[in-house]
Amino acid sequence: MAVLVLHGLGQQAKFDALASFAAGLARQARVTQVARTPLLIDDRMDSALTVRVGDVHVDLVEYHYQPMMQRQVDTADVTRWLAETSYHIRHLYRTYNFGTAGPVGARRLKAGTDQHFPEPNGDFLDFHYMLRNRGHWLAPAADVLARALRHLEHLRKESPWRWIFSPVVNVILRPFLDTLMKEVAGDLIIYTAIDPNLRLNPVRQTILDGCVDRIEGLILCPAANDAERPRYEKVFVAGHSLGSVVAYDAISRIAMRADHLALTGLGRPAVTRVQARRLDGLITFGSPLDKVALMFWPREDGALATLQDNIIPNSGGEWSRRRILYRQGLLAHFHGIRGLSPAVRLPKEVTQPENTTFADLPWLNLYHGDDLISGHLDAFQGVMNVAVQVPVTGTGAISRTAQAHGIYWSQPDMYAWLIERIGAAHPDGLTG
Repeated sequence: MAVLVLHGLGQQAKFDALASFAAGLARQARVTQVARTPLLIDDRMDSALTVRVGDVHVDLVEYHYQPMMQRQVDTADVTRWLAETSYHIRHLYRTYNFGTAGPVGARRLKAGTDQHFPEPNGDFLDFHYMLRNRGHWLAPAADVLARALRHLEHLRKESPWRWIFSPVVNVILRPFLDTLMKEVAGDLIIYTAIDPNLRLNPVRQTILDGCVDRIEGLILCPAANDAERPRYEKVFVAGHSLGSVVAYDAISRIAMRADHLALTGLGRPAVTRVQARRLDGLITFGSPLDKVALMFWPREDGALATLQDNIIPNSGGEWSRRRILYRQGLLAHFHGIRGLSPAVRLPKEVTQPENTTFADLPWLNLYHGDDLISGHLDAFQGVMNVAVQVPVTGTGAISRTAQAHGIYWSQPDMYAWLIERIGAAHPDGLTG
């Protein structure tokens, strides 16, 4: 068997994620020794950690994509992302009027409070689940922050008086902008640059291409003593945080290529549907996939719709309605092998193609209630969501999120599920 491990946001040392995952699997499998195994994958030498689980040898391999993101993000990218994301979220709140009076409605947890949280498996459109009912001020605050950062960067680099302002501004910007935004949030800014017109889009494509190659390389890797047989009977992919988004996108691309060949007879994907069956599970933990889905939710151009409806006499707004429905129907394009769950209520007027490759791929998602980055994945179908119940000790939202976001690596539930899928043991049931 093989498991491909992907790290998350921020500065990541090579083999750090691999060692963390191997430690958790070895503990759950009750083994005390692992072996380093040289591997040749995609014509590149790599090292795996091999754990013996029962009678099965499991090669753990890492996809280390963080160096591709180094020194790629500048201040203009940060401020653009903050401004556009804040505008998008604010527009969504205005369009759908989320809250107790909105069309979806929020559930009030405590009488007399303003905390509106949906149930963990609640309606995806109720973004209070994702934004913790702070969307009404997060969006304007992000917009103000973007404008302030632009002004400070101008003082630091372009102002005629920059020789005076630069030392002062550096004291302000370096801890926040250069360290936090560029090195941590910068990873998310790069990977959500889906628009081909964006400067960072080629970086995203390189990262995604590399993950596709690595997964296909494991699926197609030949046995050492028989090139006609695959080395691995089963392949699993495990992604933490942003790594879960990269992994999901890569699997979706492999599936789309295989489906296209099967349906049309055109194209030459590296992995066929038959070979793709060796991929036997996806594990996501600390995953922001629902938040990424939020970034693609369409916002409507009311001015354009009004103009077009006025041009067409007695249209009754039919053009606007159809345009909105058709655009929402295209949203599933961004969500690969699982599309979007019924909670998103995609319009029936746009029929979706049937997904076959990986449509029934087992998917385990772990999340923690104090981790604001991750969450119960409501936007995707067929996900086994497990809540991690380990308490954290931080006093503020940021410190609690930081603790919770890294707590998954040692959780037995994740490795028990993997061992069960491997078929080498029958661990206790999941507790979440």
